[in-house]
Amino acid sequence: MADGASLIRSIEAPIALQQHPRFAAAMLSIGGETVVMETATGPLLGLQRRVGPLAFRLYSRASLTPQDGRDLGHDRGAFEGIAVTPETAMDIDGFLPVMGPAHVTEWNLDPSPAALRRALAGTWRNGLKKAERAGLHFDISPPNRAALDGLFAADRRHQRYRGFRALPHAFAAAYTALPGDPAWFVRVRTKEGRALAVALILLHPPGASYHLATATAEGRAVGAPRFLLWETALALREAGYLRLDLGPVDSDRAKGLLRFKAGTGAAIRSLGPTLFAGPLTPMIDRLRQAANR
Repeated sequence: MADGASLIRSIEAPIALQQHPRFAAAMLSIGGETVVMETATGPLLGLQRRVGPLAFRLYSRASLTPQDGRDLGHDRGAFEGIAVTPETAMDIDGFLPVMGPAHVTEWNLDPSPAALRRALAGTWRNGLKKAERAGLHFDISPPNRAALDGLFAADRRHQRYRGFRALPHAFAAAYTALPGDPAWFVRVRTKEGRALAVALILLHPPGASYHLATATAEGRAVGAPRFLLWETALALREAGYLRLDLGPVDSDRAKGLLRFKAGTGAAIRSLGPTLFAGPLTPMIDRLRQAANR
């Protein structure tokens, strides 16, 4: 793989965290195995896991063409499975859909602050005004272990309550330890210094991701999460970042979180379905076609 710093400098438009050189570096540091395939549209980053003679590759948030996908399939070994989640919906010869498309939220930070504020939903803007009148303080600092441990503990409780799993906290800790200002720890406090809301922002120039966040009941009551996200967006824009990725949304299981993210004016976009090719894929495809006749 090419030098990470030079790759970062060559990235002109925001790409998903899962396709950024910093993602690969963090995964490698916690024992993950990464693979890179060169395509006509640029390098495609994947994760690889081996179990005895079997190997499995996963390409998440992959910007690729159908021909790139066919090349992946042709490159597949006899005892290897490949899963691809394309950035946009597509069919790839030799791959079968195994999971429906997810939806992600992307906040374009290129417009002026005034334009960004006009794009806020009315209830979101009113909540932000309430927080601004409360005299809250916003600050940014490099993540430290104590702050991360507190955020990780809150996130573990949230995952148990919501019944979902995300990237391991070891990944986030490794990411924050990368060189070159890889992450921000952002916080909203009262005038007396009580923390009301905190978040970990992973920086993958020229984009960034709102990775983990938590807030106290007092913070939610005064609109601290909105204030934190708004001030973070302005700070990122001022620092030259072009997009803030707010992560996936689920309209069925987390409607409140969907309203919170969409209220920023961020675009909600559908990814392609997860596609899979493995040793038994041709046989399964023939059986499926026969059943549909």
